[in-house]
Amino acid sequence: MKKIKVEVNSEIGKLEAVILHTPGTEVENMIPENTQRALYSDILNLSEVRKEFSQFKEIVEKHTKIFFVKDLLENILENETFRQTLLSDIFKYENIQEDISFLLSLSAGDLARQLIEGVVMKKDSLTKFFCHGTGKTDRLWTK
Repeated sequence: MKKIKVEVNSEIGKLEAVILHTPGTEVENMIPENTQRALYSDILNLSEVRKEFSQFKEIVEKHTKIFFVKDLLENILENETFRQTLLSDIFKYENIQEDISFLLSLSAGDLARQLIEGVVMKKDSLTKFFCHGTGKTDRLWTK
């Protein structure tokens, strides 16, 4: 079998590290209306995505250091000021009218997971119940 020469370079030289995101539940939570917004061309099959990601990661980690999005996000969410600012900005950008206190009460790890996978919308009124679908697509920032 012919060996393929792998080069991990950028415009300015050899890459010192890359940032990767391990695909997870957020892939299954994707709905057709959000594929373009998330820069997907279609709904993805999570098992296929995980397999392809694993192969890609194995190749990259042989050549450079890898940082993972969730770990980096969790690390910065330990800072209370940043956590408050980030959530306030997200709520403003997404025009979310929900109470922010639940998310602020989460650990950095749980909050990072929620931000990546999506936050399940509380259906605590008839309007919310009837204005949104049911099941896994009921996310606060599912538009």
